[in-house]
Amino acid sequence: MKLGQGGIEEIIQIQLTPEEEANFRRSATAVRELCEAVDKMI
Repeated sequence: MKLGQGGIEEIIQIQLTPEEEANFRRSATAVRELCEAVDKMI
């Protein structure tokens, strides 16, 4: 996604290999879990 002064300007879609997709999902899960942990602290 391309962000500009007014918000989202363009959605850019890319093709990922199955390995890249798995790594991306694993990373997103880790970030989500970290955000949840931080929310519990505050």
